[in-house]
Amino acid sequence: MNWKRLFKNRNNEHILLSLLKEIEAIRAHSAVLVLVPGTTGYNWMGVNRASVALFPSQSVVLPHYYSHSVFSESEQNKLLDSIQLLQFEQIIFSGFPAYFASWMQQLKQQTNQIALIYHGFFSELAGNSSQSALLYQIVELHKNGILDKIAFNKKGMAESLQSLWGITAHKIILKTPELSRIEQKEPGIHIGVLGNDQFRKNLHNQVVAASLVSNAVIHVTTDTSFPYLPPGRFVHHASGQSHSEFTNLLGSMRINLHVSYSESWGQLTTESLAMGVPCLVAYHSDVFDFDDELKRKLVVPDYDNSWAIYKQICEVLSDQSLPEKCIAYCEVLNIESEKSINRFLEA
Repeated sequence: MNWKRLFKNRNNEHILLSLLKEIEAIRAHSAVLVLVPGTTGYNWMGVNRASVALFPSQSVVLPHYYSHSVFSESEQNKLLDSIQLLQFEQIIFSGFPAYFASWMQQLKQQTNQIALIYHGFFSELAGNSSQSALLYQIVELHKNGILDKIAFNKKGMAESLQSLWGITAHKIILKTPELSRIEQKEPGIHIGVLGNDQFRKNLHNQVVAASLVSNAVIHVTTDTSFPYLPPGRFVHHASGQSHSEFTNLLGSMRINLHVSYSESWGQLTTESLAMGVPCLVAYHSDVFDFDDELKRKLVVPDYDNSWAIYKQICEVLSDQSLPEKCIAYCEVLNIESEKSINRFLEA
């Protein structure tokens, strides 16, 4: 859908009516409604995918352009009035574009519980005053009785903010999708380092480590050049791939590297595991907290050390049992995810 065109037109009665029919259909079988941001390119894509996976039969995707609703103010009011008439017991906002604050306040008038799933994390607030302000606004909405409960993906955030502000906070574990195994690329050892070239992603330590592997072909989704490394070993992929194109690339690797300094959770990691491709990570989330063996083999303690990453790549490549163990572990993650969702819904 071309959200940019809709945003500029600001006359979207047919889109609004279609959305209301979706919401009415959800109310026919559920007292819980989950409002999910639509995507603009990669913008909100991670939140969108995670939300729909958590609540596949209760989610409605809201059309918006980047972080702005495509609906006019009158259209937004019509939508919110219609939702109130349906008398959902819980309305969960997954993600927090700024306009969600006013929606929460309006919907709270006729709804028992207003909840939020916050997909961000403290590290991304560095130099980002607008995101810091939004997080403070969330705290204020809870203190003022608008938000009844909040769930976080990032390990430690719920406990920290509950202790600081007394908010009702929960930890949510994201669902891992079912993905089919993909034929791996040949010849050579194909290694995916599929992150952006920004400091937090630790890209250069990882490409150096991958370059040390004999016969390695290194796949990146950035146009960054690496002039300090031997040439001819890199395959550059477009950064604007669809999700299906990206997961096809991810699944065709022998090993993926996601050894970034900080993440909220790590959907790239779990999608890789689901296709039987081991993925090295730093200890930036609780993805491997439910299997000590996989944690030992796939979490890199010395993550700012390219040689240490290389040595761990070699250990993973030598263990032929890991692909099947990765797939089996995804079932464990989804059991834990279901438990966390139920705790949140029942709170």
